[in-house]
Amino acid sequence: MKKVPLILIGILTFTAIVTFIYAKENNPNRTEFSQFLTGTFMPSTTSEHGLWATMKKEIITGSAEGDLPHGSRATFVIVSNRRFKIDEGKSFINGTWKFVSSNGDEISGIFIGQGTTPNEFFGKFMTNESQKNLDAYAHAKIQGEFKCWMASLPSYVNLWEFRAWWNGTYQEGGG
Repeated sequence: MKKVPLILIGILTFTAIVTFIYAKENNPNRTEFSQFLTGTFMPSTTSEHGLWATMKKEIITGSAEGDLPHGSRATFVIVSNRRFKIDEGKSFINGTWKFVSSNGDEISGIFIGQGTTPNEFFGKFMTNESQKNLDAYAHAKIQGEFKCWMASLPSYVNLWEFRAWWNGTYQEGGG
């Protein structure tokens, strides 16, 4: 007899979890998006910290195209910090990002990622909680995953190319 209430509690818990996940995925205020970013930057000076090499405050600018609401065609600014340990094939990246839509609306946030080379990373991005938007992106939140590549442009002295895919969800009203 004691097993029946435990089974009922298990079924109710499972049903509640499935309902919550389904409601979250089918939120009418949430849409999926994909953006392809291309830009350029000049690498910062590499500094050594023991076995780690660090490149700080690299400013990447460029354009983004995709299906992000209010910014399918946008410009972006990314400020990144990279560090890597070549011997062990470990690398990390973090920083801030800002998208500016064609009509001037902005949305910004942070990102963090990892990799196995100093020039290729994957990770997560999200909007900042402290952001203040007055127009199309008011109280909006985006989050998702990215994959990026960096490579020197052979025909330019010390100019590098940045390419990335950002895939995530956009939510109106931030709820």
